[in-house]
Amino acid sequence: MPLEKLYKVYSGLPKKNWGRRIAYAETIRLSNGQKISAPIFSFFTKKTGPAFWLIAGIHGEEPAGPNALAKNIKIINDLANKGIPMVFLPLCNPKGYWRDWRYPNSRRNENIGNSVSDSEHLLLSPKKNRPRMEFPSSKQADALTKEAINLFKTHPPLITIDFHEDESVKGEHYIYSQGKDGLNDPIVREIVRIFKKNSLKFMEYKETRFGESAKDGIIYNIRDGSIDELFAADEIFLNGKIVKKPVAKTVIVVETPVKGSPIEDRVKTDELVIKSLEKFWRMRSKL
Repeated sequence: MPLEKLYKVYSGLPKKNWGRRIAYAETIRLSNGQKISAPIFSFFTKKTGPAFWLIAGIHGEEPAGPNALAKNIKIINDLANKGIPMVFLPLCNPKGYWRDWRYPNSRRNENIGNSVSDSEHLLLSPKKNRPRMEFPSSKQADALTKEAINLFKTHPPLITIDFHEDESVKGEHYIYSQGKDGLNDPIVREIVRIFKKNSLKFMEYKETRFGESAKDGIIYNIRDGSIDELFAADEIFLNGKIVKKPVAKTVIVVETPVKGSPIEDRVKTDELVIKSLEKFWRMRSKL
C-alpha cells in the first residue's frame, strides 16, 4: 500500500478503544520541493495493564509487516474490544518505507546504518555500570525508545511480536526468541508449528548474515542491541542510573525471506501470525 493509505487504515482505529500520539515527526521532501508529513505514530489501547505489543516497519525496505497489519486491522481492534491491552507501532520507519531505505541514514549499508530501534544507549554494558553507547544512535531511535519507556508505565509488555524480513535469505524463515523461555517459548513453538503446517521452510542449523546460529529455525540467547532486547531486559541505564523495568515474557521477531517470495506471499506469512494473536494471548495468560 502507498504510505498515505497505510496511515488512513491505522488512523481508522476507533477512538473509543485507542489513544494515539506522534512519537517522532518525520518529513519527506518530494522532487518538486514540496514537503509532506510522515510521522511515526504510536497507538495504545485505553485499557491499561500487561499488554500485547505489535511492531512493524523498523526497517524501511521490509514492507510485509506494515501491510499485513493494515490488511488485518479488524483483528487488531477486535482484540482491543475484548479488553486486551495493546500497543501498536505498525510503521516505525515511514520515511524509509517511502524511499525503500533500511535505515534513516543509509539505504542498505549495515556498517554505517543506524536502525530506528537501536537501544544500546539504554542497554547495560557487560560491566553493568554504564550503557553500551553514551548517546542514542539517531533522533528516531531516541524518540522510539522514549515512547516505549513511557508506555511501559501504563502498558508493560507481556508479549511482543516484531515483524521483519530478510532479503539475504531465500525460502527459509527464522524466528528470534529473546524472552525468558528462549528456545522453549510455547508461543514461538506454536508459530513454528503453524508455519510448518502451511509448508513453510525454516532455517536449520545455519547462520544469519549477522553470524547468529538458528536451531530448529529459532535464534535465542543473543544480544543485538535492538528494541526487542530492550523488551526482554530486566534492568536498563536511564537518566544516569540503573533502573528496573517491566520484563516481557515472550519477545518474538518473525523473519520472512524475501528472495524468490513476492510481497503477496510474505504478507500472507505474517497474516498466519496475526490471525493467531488471540490464541497466543490465551496461551501466555495461562503460564
